[in-house]
Amino acid sequence: MLPFTNDRAVLVGEIPYITDPYGNKIPDPNGATRETVGCVIHDANSLERNNTQTETDYKMFLNPGHNVDSLSLVEWEGKTLTVEGSPAVWKDYHGQPHHVELNLKKVNG
Repeated sequence: MLPFTNDRAVLVGEIPYITDPYGNKIPDPNGATRETVGCVIHDANSLERNNTQTETDYKMFLNPGHNVDSLSLVEWEGKTLTVEGSPAVWKDYHGQPHHVELNLKKVNG
């Protein structure tokens, strides 16, 4: 297992919903689980749409054993990134989990 410690990011678990005074279900970001993890994150791709919107893709590598799924968020360097798809668990030649790779996305505009 590699020690992914170059960066620090916060994994935010699934955000629960609460009911507002009018009976509407709204997200409660304060109710989500949070975990600071050592990781490596780098830019993977960037796309501009109609000069009004940019999408930046990132790749995140971290050690196995963290509670992360496709509904999680990642907070890193002042950005909130969404997890795209399911995390990929890579195994070593003994069949043991080696590391986890996440595809992340940030949309602006």
